[in-house]
Formats: sequence, structure tokens, C-alpha cells
Amino acid sequence: MLDNQLDRINLRYKSELNWGQLEAQAYHEKVDHYMNFGDDKQFLYGAATGMPMNTNSKTIGANIKGIIDLTNQGTINIGAEYQDYTLDDTWAASGDGMMSPNDFQNINNGQRQRIGIYGEWEKAISSEWTTQLGARYENVRTSADEVHGYQIGGQNNMTNQLRDSANFNVSDRSSTDHNIDVTAIGRYNIDAQKNLRIGAFS
Repeated sequence: MLDNQLDRINLRYKSELNWGQLEAQAYHEKVDHYMNFGDDKQFLYGAATGMPMNTNSKTIGANIKGIIDLTNQGTINIGAEYQDYTLDDTWAASGDGMMSPNDFQNINNGQRQRIGIYGEWEKAISSEWTTQLGARYENVRTSADEVHGYQIGGQNNMTNQLRDSANFNVSDRSSTDHNIDVTAIGRYNIDAQKNLRIGAFS
């Protein structure tokens, strides 16, 4: 790794209100990552000058959370989250051998978008027993554009780059997942150092 630069902006808000607490966050992150042979390694392999690799990613996200105090009926935590992540990974052509004649497009416009909402209710039944019920839903979408190796067409096909990239490009390169989690937990405080938890998850 010869260079790795991270730029990040993070904004956060937190407030105490008469009904409970409100938290909000928004962030943006950009990473530029570069790899090649360093000064302590062999740099020239015939006509190939190193093996340069560039990776660039961007992340944009936001979340909001509310903690509602129900007094004697416990507390409710509700919230929503959003995150969008993109990734590109390219290996520049080097020399006139196996790492040529084109740039190796390893990941092309890879994207992952996640949207989630959740709710959780917690109540202390007694000084020993606490119950917790929660549910969460997430929608996750992923996709990527076509890729190719150093070789395109019939050029210098010494590896399986043509076969593998062709199989990937004709495949379904996008998917959507719907994830649902439900939990029910009971916690019993035996003493100040020990507690027992019983729960069901799905």
C-alpha cells in the first residue's frame, strides 16, 4: 500500500426533550487507496513497471433515533437508517505481457444501498425482571456494472479472464434482499454480578 487517503464529514445532533431523547446523524466518507510495488521490492518485470491498483469508495449515510419515555410503561426506541456505498477497483495495464493491454476492471460501479427501520419496547416488571420486545426491517440492494480483465476479445488470453468476466457480465448483477428480525427477551438479575437471559429470535 503506497497511498491511502480518507476524507470524512460527520454531523451529529442530540437533544433531551420532554418526551425523551432525539438523536440524528449524517455522514459522508471518501477513500482513495493505491497499491503497487514499493521501493524495497522488484519494480520491473520485463516491460511491466510494477502492478498498480486503484480502489475508490464513497459512503453516504444518515440515521435518526428516538427514545420515548413511557414512565411506568417502560421505554420505546424507534429509528431509521440509510446508507449508500459505492466501490470501484481498477488495475492499470502494465507492460506488454499478462498485465496488458487494457486496464483490469475488477469492480465497476459496485453499489450497496441499505434502508432500515426498527422499534423496541423495554419494561422493568420488577427490580429483578426486565422484558424486551423488538422488530427490525432492512431493505438491501446491491448491483455492479460489467467488468473485464487485462485481455478483451481474443487478445493474449493466457488466463481465464475472458471466461470469468463473460460469465459475470451475463449474470444477474443486481439483487434485493428483505430482512426481518424479531426478538423477545426476558432478563433476570440474580445479583449485582450475574443475570440470566431467556429469549426467542427470528
